[in-house]
Amino acid sequence: MQKFKIKRISKSYSNGKGVNALENISINVENKEFISIVGPSGCGKTTLLRIIAGLLDSSSGQIFIDEKPLEKFDKKVGMMFQAPVNFPWLTVRENIEFGMKLKKLPETQIEEISKKLIKAVGLQGHENSSIDTLSGGMAQRVTIATVLANDPELILMDEPFSALDAQTKELMQELLSSIWQQDKKIVLFVTHDIDEAIFLSDKVIVFAKNPGTIKKVVEIRLPRPRIHDIKFSKEFLEIKKHITNLIREEVLRS
Repeated sequence: MQKFKIKRISKSYSNGKGVNALENISINVENKEFISIVGPSGCGKTTLLRIIAGLLDSSSGQIFIDEKPLEKFDKKVGMMFQAPVNFPWLTVRENIEFGMKLKKLPETQIEEISKKLIKAVGLQGHENSSIDTLSGGMAQRVTIATVLANDPELILMDEPFSALDAQTKELMQELLSSIWQQDKKIVLFVTHDIDEAIFLSDKVIVFAKNPGTIKKVVEIRLPRPRIHDIKFSKEFLEIKKHITNLIREEVLRS
């Protein structure tokens, strides 16, 4: 069953130049799929995520979830940005529990979910820490837990690890892969990091630019669960070479 469908989405900006940021984007996402979107800068990856999240209006096309048109700011959708989005005046636990309290879930249920997620993202011992005492990687862990606490059907992630150092970034990739393996939410993940896209995904969608269109959908058939060493395998490197060449073609064309 298809849980999420993007149908012929286009986005134009009337800024005197008539820029087409996206043109005729159609994506069918199967239930429990992790999909990454890669491509050259300016190809409309983030624009698409912002349209899905309700932060931008499309010029044409429709988006469906559970076979119904997706509403603007739909609670079925959660989003992570490049920088951590947390309330600095709240503790780690209070951030994670904030959305659940707005929903007025029972206190016992809130506590159970909060404990489970704090353990899942490796923040035991930091439950009562304020956000401004955390490292960038730890702050993003809080954001991941906060998004998951709201139990969205679709998670949008816009380069959430791009500001982290290389070692922390790889650890966060492994953490996200492990968490996804447990619940298998539908994820749309935008990144410039090809290794990251391959490691995390079931499919990698390569965008072309001017205008933003789908150039290629690459199936990732590497076994799960995945560990760091898979990035050195022959199969992984072949996929990386293929996707790198696809993006390189677009960069040279533009």
